[in-house]
Amino acid sequence: MKRIIFLCVITFPFVLSAQMYVRKKQNFGVYGQYNIGLAENNNTSFNLGITKQFGRYFLPEFGYRSSTISNVDRADLLSPFQHKNYLNIALMARLPVLTIFERKKGRSCRAEVIEVFFAPEAYYNLPQANSTANSFLSYKTGLGLYHVQSGFGKRNKAWTIKLEGYYRGIFRQQNMDNTINKEIGLQLRIIHYKTYDFVD
Repeated sequence: MKRIIFLCVITFPFVLSAQMYVRKKQNFGVYGQYNIGLAENNNTSFNLGITKQFGRYFLPEFGYRSSTISNVDRADLLSPFQHKNYLNIALMARLPVLTIFERKKGRSCRAEVIEVFFAPEAYYNLPQANSTANSFLSYKTGLGLYHVQSGFGKRNKAWTIKLEGYYRGIFRQQNMDNTINKEIGLQLRIIHYKTYDFVD
């Protein structure tokens, strides 16, 4: 009996001071994309936006895109560059498929996860003096890579950073003067989750 009491006295302060953080469903993220066109007009662009994860598989996106076309072969343009801006929405569906580089460091297990994703997109061309307002549908599909590790540390549970490479294609385009066509891109996605201390 004395041993049990002694053990409780010794371990009780450690239980009180322990911190075990768990993710809540509330989260908010940002993303940035850099796109390179595969067509002859050599267009490049970047996207910036906000995102949020719902459950394990879906991430809606809302963003802004700025595109630049170089080597435009048109006599009526005073500049060899043409700029267009867009608003866009997308709904990404993701699925983890492979875990790589599994390792143990200290008391935690660590690995990288590869996921596949597909996202239908809708773009709206912001009216400008040198462009016709129109909308079109596209999609992106590719692979994502992110880090995971065991444990209940706050930073581990609060943040997820993903690097994603993708191909973008077009479903429907009303105006062939659009700057978006087939392209490849690289995206960085950062999501912050609210956490709480499970012990408290």
